[in-house]
Amino acid sequence: MIMKWRSSYYFRLVLSYTLLAVVLIGITGGYLLTNAGEIVTSEVSKDAGYELLNVKELVENNFFRFYEDAFFNKVLMTFNKDSNEEIKYLLEHRAEGNVSRIVRFITDLGLIQDMTPGLDGVTVYMREGEYAMDNNRYYQTPDNSLDAAFIRQLDDIVPNQWFKREKPDSPGHQVMTYVFPLPYQSPPAKAAGFLYLDISLDHLSTMVRDALNYPESHVYMFDENGQMIIGGENAPPDEIAAVQHAMAGSANSQSAAGTFTRHGSSVISVLHRNDAMNRWNYVIVRPNESFQLSASKMKRQVWTACLMALLGGFIISFLMSRHFYMPLKKLLYSIRNLYTGPPPAAAGHEYAAIDHMLMFIDLSMLQMKDQVRTKQITGLITGQ
Repeated sequence: MIMKWRSSYYFRLVLSYTLLAVVLIGITGGYLLTNAGEIVTSEVSKDAGYELLNVKELVENNFFRFYEDAFFNKVLMTFNKDSNEEIKYLLEHRAEGNVSRIVRFITDLGLIQDMTPGLDGVTVYMREGEYAMDNNRYYQTPDNSLDAAFIRQLDDIVPNQWFKREKPDSPGHQVMTYVFPLPYQSPPAKAAGFLYLDISLDHLSTMVRDALNYPESHVYMFDENGQMIIGGENAPPDEIAAVQHAMAGSANSQSAAGTFTRHGSSVISVLHRNDAMNRWNYVIVRPNESFQLSASKMKRQVWTACLMALLGGFIISFLMSRHFYMPLKKLLYSIRNLYTGPPPAAAGHEYAAIDHMLMFIDLSMLQMKDQVRTKQITGLITGQ
């Protein structure tokens, strides 16, 4: 019975359509599962790109602008000839006889620092009187300050730009510094003095980390010279090397939307320096695990869709096979009604049976034709 079923043409139709369904579904499902990783990587890179834009906006247009604006009015007063501000007066006069003004000014700077989170220090250097002040004390000569070496280099520093430096008061004390020449917008070589701000780099790093949507991400910021501003804390050396390699590749890219590369199970996204106001590089290393739940859900959906499609393929295979087999079955029954000969010698499919019966019917018709002809010849000979 099983051999008879296996040799059935209907079974072969069902089997052929089922195999076709399995092959097509396997190709489609395999393609989706194979590209699931690429799809996840693409989604991670897009999300990381949006996060980089948010970090860039936060750092440049919110964080740094907040500190610049906090002292902009004071600096602007140095350009106003009618201003009575202490900073304008001290810029034009020596320290002798103006101790009370200096004390008020230092107190004012201290209050501003206390009310401004993240502000590490404010220093003012007056070239006319060769003295300096910060938010804590007055220095009769800049050499008395721990920051004397930096003060002596103010003429050579590009003003109105943020840059990273290490303060000499303690090892590893890193800050972001912004220099205002005085009066406002004076060339450094002709400036009567300088005011510069120091922002705690730890405060900036904390603010950036708090702004991340996925805390496991690592953010790197590099200035236009390639010096790392923040990032790399507790990061393996191979990740830092991969980030620098990604930056080098980004510099050669013509894409305006940034680039991304894969590093192990993470995605490195780079925001081009041309997109940044101060030509800094922003890089984020985002683990793929942040999208693993979505990837697993997508794979389960692919498997479910493949199984449903396979079940539908079985049903369609039976229906299509039935559609093609029923006319053949009716033809087989019609021929069997005309066939009175012996059964086929070997069991085969329906086409073999039809061929056998048609061949036997054809032989029977030839024999009948010979018999009729013989009878006619016999009748003619006998005069019948």
